[in-house]
Amino acid sequence: MKAILLLYDEAESRIAVEAVRGQKEKQKVDYRCTCVRNATLEKARRLLRYLRVPCRMKPDETAILTSTHFVAGSDIQRAIHDAIRRFADDDILLFYSGHGGEQSWDLGERMNTRKFVLFKELAGMIAMSARKHVGIIADCCHTLALDRYLADLRKLDGRYLLIGSSQADRVGSENVSLAHPICDAWEFRQMADIRVGKIEKLQHGTVMDIPFNAPYISGGNPDCKCGEEIVGGLTYLPYERPPLRRGSNLDHLFFPPEP
Repeated sequence: MKAILLLYDEAESRIAVEAVRGQKEKQKVDYRCTCVRNATLEKARRLLRYLRVPCRMKPDETAILTSTHFVAGSDIQRAIHDAIRRFADDDILLFYSGHGGEQSWDLGERMNTRKFVLFKELAGMIAMSARKHVGIIADCCHTLALDRYLADLRKLDGRYLLIGSSQADRVGSENVSLAHPICDAWEFRQMADIRVGKIEKLQHGTVMDIPFNAPYISGGNPDCKCGEEIVGGLTYLPYERPPLRRGSNLDHLFFPPEP
């Protein structure tokens, strides 16, 4: 197994720098928050601990791509493709933490230009260059929108697993971290059975999925949007919870090696 981590780190980098410089002495930064603005790198650190310790992966078996190092979306797509080609002969775990839309991942803006990773391009790279299996963990909104692009590629039939934090037509909770429950499950050699526990309707009409078995931590950080008012919602019974995974059951490929 090899791993590619793609991270939207621009907001967290700014907050971390300001905290270090003492510019937020009156507004304590709470790193327990797990939202996109403040904890993208913390989610990645949890996954890296899993890869480095129980999985015993070496640093050169992991490619870490952060949004601050790229000017345009095309540069990011090129870097992803280069990493996929480098690891083409192994099973690949691709982890993304950031913003997501119904056609792309959004890794911020540089010089008034948004940095998008288009799902159509990403699916094409995987189909063209990945020779074995690909597991994708997407900690973002509209996660399962990617599935329709992967499912359309016959070359990927039975070769991909997609796990996310939200269904295709809904946003994901900013306060959820998928890295923790997935790593916990895989470390015990179990399937990561992520499901929607409840949906919530926010003040401005957005519908949000909340996985029932992921950490949900609210409030505490003045730089995040955790306190947005909820005006309605629905809690699913256990047997009704919609799954947040698509593709094939390939979890075993990402378990730690047998002792």
